[in-house]
Amino acid sequence: MKKELLILLICLISLGLAFTGCPNPSGSGTTNPGGNTDPGENEIIYAEPLTDVFYVRPSTQGTGDGSSWTNAFGDLQDAIEEAYAAASSGNQKYVFILEGTYTPSGYPNLTGEQTDTRLKHFSLRNNVTVIGGFKGDEKNMIPVGNVTILSGDIGVRDDETDNTYHVFYHPNGTGLTGDTKLENVTITGGNANGSSPHIYGGGIYNYDSSPTITDCTISGSTATTGGGGIFNNNNSNPAITNCTISNNNSSVGGGIFNNNGSSPTIINCTISNNNASSYGGGIYNYDNSPVITNCTISGNTATDQGGGGIYNYNSRSSPTITNCTITGNTATAQGGGIFNNYSNPVITNCTISGNTATAQGGGIYNDNSSHILFGSILAGNIAPNDPEFYGGFNNKIEDSLIKGDGSNGTTVITNLNLLFADIDNEGKAVLKNYGGPTLTLKIKQNSYTEIDLTGVSGWTVPGADQRGFTRSTADDKAYKGSVDPRVKGP
Repeated sequence: MKKELLILLICLISLGLAFTGCPNPSGSGTTNPGGNTDPGENEIIYAEPLTDVFYVRPSTQGTGDGSSWTNAFGDLQDAIEEAYAAASSGNQKYVFILEGTYTPSGYPNLTGEQTDTRLKHFSLRNNVTVIGGFKGDEKNMIPVGNVTILSGDIGVRDDETDNTYHVFYHPNGTGLTGDTKLENVTITGGNANGSSPHIYGGGIYNYDSSPTITDCTISGSTATTGGGGIFNNNNSNPAITNCTISNNNSSVGGGIFNNNGSSPTIINCTISNNNASSYGGGIYNYDNSPVITNCTISGNTATDQGGGGIYNYNSRSSPTITNCTITGNTATAQGGGIFNNYSNPVITNCTISGNTATAQGGGIYNDNSSHILFGSILAGNIAPNDPEFYGGFNNKIEDSLIKGDGSNGTTVITNLNLLFADIDNEGKAVLKNYGGPTLTLKIKQNSYTEIDLTGVSGWTVPGADQRGFTRSTADDKAYKGSVDPRVKGP
């Protein structure tokens, strides 16, 4: 503690409280300008104005040059462009947004005169970090409990027919990198129902762009063809962390559509209650292999076809899915949880339960595909035929539990109460807060869920579970599924 206080004191004295990035005394990384990456007892007090920060309010204040809250920009895109002009590689600039609702007012990624106001959009820029949720009187850089809404509702309030096609639009040529960051905002109200390409990505449209998106909510957007919430195209590989992607709609990929070599990294996210009229209620992957870790994918629907939670298509669509809970998703046809079409996902320490398909493969459906299942639980899914999984040329299943009749390597389990601690009146495991950034299913500690580590080969049990808690390996035992029952949450 004395060492931490000494580091803090030296930083504050040397910079006169205009803090621009000393080591975080808590040891969890480095600070943003003026504060820690995490709130807590070591919050850094600062005095505005900070030269690396541009401030935004819903209306222009004072001089409107963005130098402080009292002289804030009244237009978000103006602040982003000003920060971009001042930024360079290794010289990150920041845009702080006051709580409130903001709508696009211009066409930053379009040239020439525009007559269709629905083409208005926001755009991120390289080497600029945009952070929402400030109240305006913070004494640290951590906005807590305040909501900044970036909305496409530019016309008649709550009439989506005149909303912008995209809230954020990053077409070919934008070229965003991982140094482009968006944090702590809600993105809503995009309606991509125009002509191509304005039929994709109601919330966020990325073409060959890979921004870093953290602590955001992306909800209530629509796209005619793909990616109601997010559309990633042509090698767009954004890092999406601690986000909620919910209540978006499209034909394919209601929540997210990853297309043509786009393989985002999705960590600690909740992807829920999205709808696709055909394939991939939560996520649709075409010709790519995203990495999905510590996520809960629940309550998504493919109303006419397959893949309520995730739909994987094409031989190169083989995502890596680790420490995830996939539950409560529905497909009118096949693959309530996951539909694999010419795809071979690797699924490690996941819990796949309570998904429904009206035909086959309530949990997983394989069409010209094979899944690799390590240390996972596949139980309590619903379909008239093959409720847990259907098909697969050469499925590889190790140290996993699949509820069945004892044939084909499945396990005879008469009651899900043997696996899960909380079961509802319909016999389904219940999502609850057991710690960590997402809701999970609580797994019981018994011989059904146990893994003998002395017999594990060819794969490795993740060091932490979905909640981020270190997995116990006492007595050379670990546990199947996304949550370690020996490590208690709240």
